[in-house]
Order: sequence, then structure tokens, then C-alpha cells
Amino acid sequence: MSRIYAALMVMCASALFMYGCGLKPPPTQQEIAKADYGRYPDTYKEIVTEYVTNRLIDPDSAKFSDWAAPYQAWYRDYRGNTFFGYKVCVFVNAKNRMGGYTGRKLYFVMIHNDRVVAEDGGDYRYGTVGEEEAYKLCR
Repeated sequence: MSRIYAALMVMCASALFMYGCGLKPPPTQQEIAKADYGRYPDTYKEIVTEYVTNRLIDPDSAKFSDWAAPYQAWYRDYRGNTFFGYKVCVFVNAKNRMGGYTGRKLYFVMIHNDRVVAEDGGDYRYGTVGEEEAYKLCR
């Protein structure tokens, strides 16, 4: 019994250590002020449309709505990488493998110098987890 208990304790301690090490504090105000956000993406709708449709099952069916204009922001992914750029949020409705529309899904996209550097959202790869994260990021 004590071996099982010891093994469980080691597993729990390891999980907490890995979780804790993966979390980084947000950038400081000084880092944010010095950050390179790149140039404003005047063609953000085209950039995001191309990026998102290239990841859809039926790209021609994509309907974009409720665009949020880009604004300077930072984003830290689950690996701890920090990106500075312009945040864009948009709803996308597209057809699935069965040919039916899936409903509006929110996408978060980070653009730096006219290139998508990070994204999260209603993509089939992430399921509802990605969409929940997009809602947090697009507030």
C-alpha cells in the first residue's frame, strides 16, 4: 500500500512541477512598452480570411461576420511563447464533412507584419476548448 501511495505522491508532485514551470508571468509594463507589434494590418480581413479558409474542410462555404478591428495586444500560448502584434477576432460559419453548416464559431488571430503568428478558436482541431479560449481572448 505504501508503494502505491509513494507512486501517487511522485506523480502528483511531478504534475504540479511541470504545470508550475510551464506558467510564465505576463509581460511587464516595460516589456509591453518596448515590444515590436509590427505594422498595422490594413488588409487584416484578407489575411485572416486566407489563413482560416486554408484550415477549413470546405473553404468555399466560409461565411465571416462581426469582425473586430485589429488592436495592439500580446498573447502567450500554452507552450509559454509570447507574441506581440495585432489581435483580430471574427466569427466564421462553414460546412463540415457532412455538408451542413456548423454554426458561428469565434476565431482569435494574432497578426505581426501581415503574417498570422498565433490563433485559437472554433477550428475542428481544438473543438470546444479552442472556442472557449477564443472567447476569453476576444473579450
